Amino acid sequence: MRRNEGLLLAATFVAFAWFHQGGQWNQNARFALVRAIVEEGSFYIDSYLVYLPTSVDGDRLRRATIERGEFEFQGRTFALGWRQANGDLVPISGTASDGATVLDAGIVSVSGDISYFDGHFHPNKAPGPSFAAVPAYFVLYHIERALNLDPDEWRTLTLNAWLTSVMTVGLLSALGIVVFYRLALRVSQGDERAAAIAALTLAFGTMFFPYGTMLFEHNLIAMALLTSWLLVYRAKETAGDARSSLLLAGLAAGFAPISNYIMVVPVLMIGAYVLSTRKPNDWLWLGLGLLAPFTLICIYNAVCFGSPFASNYS
Repeated sequence: MRRNEGLLLAATFVAFAWFHQGGQWNQNARFALVRAIVEEGSFYIDSYLVYLPTSVDGDRLRRATIERGEFEFQGRTFALGWRQANGDLVPISGTASDGATVLDAGIVSVSGDISYFDGHFHPNKAPGPSFAAVPAYFVLYHIERALNLDPDEWRTLTLNAWLTSVMTVGLLSALGIVVFYRLALRVSQGDERAAAIAALTLAFGTMFFPYGTMLFEHNLIAMALLTSWLLVYRAKETAGDARSSLLLAGLAAGFAPISNYIMVVPVLMIGAYVLSTRKPNDWLWLGLGLLAPFTLICIYNAVCFGSPFASNYS
């Protein structure tokens, strides 16, 4: 079993890391939030949205200083805009300064997957994956500072985006395959071959594979829900105290809705399962585990959008 888990972990992690798909709107918006949290201690991505060239060769980039949706470059003022349903390009902030040129944010910024509130930009995504990526980038950033590397130099920036994704989505996806293998062992009554085939099929024969190669939320949610389900399944089989398993199950399950809000539905299903199979008070320990991610998303929403129950989607 240990050998199988080690081989599954190594094979899937190497594959997810090797086939990295680079930066697109979704990944770039999330990585912008990661940089903002680590480098500025901020939830605003204003400083990581537009990169300007500083030399002919373009090796080093300068991050534009954006205020109220506008920035200056070569003595001119530009306002970021987005298109209405009829195709008209309008300033994101609502109005543009006199003489400002309105530019399509989806073309000139790192991402069009953005929201705007009270003068600041945010990814228009639930922040869970960015929160998960903070530890990896925190280590990278401080190592590079010690080595005097510039995080805005294009090679370093590209390397950081790759490694942050690999050490977050890639690693957690690989661990998720191991979790699935353990669950498959339980439901197959210990059939290692069947469990390994099932795990490899999930890893390389489904959309789990491409989503393991980029900074998306899908695999993180899958891994969180799988882990939560395995823990409550194990708690059901435990004759004695299962509070620690249920607490961790709640913590894992709670990460899913802060990565995609609709995931509250499977979390409720896991809660219903606990209520139906365990002691009457076990749901309290599951709820305590859910409390930490719920508090985190409430703080994020309150800071960014003025209310713990507002969201970047609205």
